[in-house]
Amino acid sequence: YVGLTTTTAYGFTFKKQVCLGFVKNLDSEGQAQEVTTEFVLSGNYEVDIAGVRYSAKVNLHSPNLPTQYPDKERGAYLATREEQVAS
Repeated sequence: YVGLTTTTAYGFTFKKQVCLGFVKNLDSEGQAQEVTTEFVLSGNYEVDIAGVRYSAKVNLHSPNLPTQYPDKERGAYLATREEQVAS
C-alpha cells in the first residue's frame, strides 16, 4: 500500500479509466520519507476496486492529449504562451 486514489473517471480520449491520487513513501516503521521521482517510477502499481486489483500505469506529468486542431487549440491557452498576441 503506497497511496490513495482521489479521483477517477473514464478518459474518452485514452479509451480507458483514468485515476488521480497520491503516493506515499513509508519506511519499515511507517515513518514518512521523501517521495522522489525514482521512488515513484520504481513501483509496480495496482488499484483495488471492491477487492479486485487492476494493474495501473504511473505518470509523473499530465499526458499530452491528442487534438483535432492542434494549432487552434494551442493558441487558446494564453497562460502557457510566452507572449500574448494583441487582438
